[in-house]
Amino acid sequence: MHAMPGLPILHSRDLVNWRLISYVFNRIDLGPEFSMKDGKNMYGKGIWAPSFVYDEKTKTYYIFTNVNGHTTQSFKASSPYGPWKHWEMKSGFHDLSVFFDNDGKKYVCWGAGNNYLAQLNDELTDTIPGTKRLIATSGAEGAHMYKLGIPFFQNKNLYVENNPVYHTQEVNAPVLLWTGLSDKNVTGDHTMSFYNALRRNGKEVVALFYEGEAHSLQKKEAQIDLTLRIRDWFDQFLKKK
Repeated sequence: MHAMPGLPILHSRDLVNWRLISYVFNRIDLGPEFSMKDGKNMYGKGIWAPSFVYDEKTKTYYIFTNVNGHTTQSFKASSPYGPWKHWEMKSGFHDLSVFFDNDGKKYVCWGAGNNYLAQLNDELTDTIPGTKRLIATSGAEGAHMYKLGIPFFQNKNLYVENNPVYHTQEVNAPVLLWTGLSDKNVTGDHTMSFYNALRRNGKEVVALFYEGEAHSLQKKEAQIDLTLRIRDWFDQFLKKK
């Protein structure tokens, strides 16, 4: 998020055991707020929801991520170990998902509240004019784009099976959840549903709910509380303190 070095990359062969292999950058500086100058800061406003994509045709790894107050930041490398080349896109795509189709076309899905889909240009710097479409107004956020090969009405179970709530019995690591109760993008009942599913399956989970906070914690007391709780969480489960 707002920590440096940024964009950690982890590797796993079983999606259970993970190891840190690299960071995409040691430092990113898009303005005075990144150095806490002029009374500004980036607490809780740094990198969010990166989309990690591999292009089979060019054997290239891509990462796209939105940064609060700036356009979408993009990175590419021939290896996940780096080095990574950085460029800025011309627009900002909130919590985006990028998809490379088999025909060479590239798409981006993004939004919070209203969700959009558009085709990207070949340079991956912006969308192609005239391709932007409004695809949902449900308040969803954090798009994930997949090509399932069959529409929902022909195989509903294929889509239902991708619901994480139905897979909580497979979770084998402690989980810390938090949300602002005024968040209209990822509402508190979403967090509570996942929390209840984990608890019913006997998993170790803690959920934090912040009164009067939205998607990003703004009150200093809430920011400090969450920071300390995350630190204590890692101290307990990683450092065994």
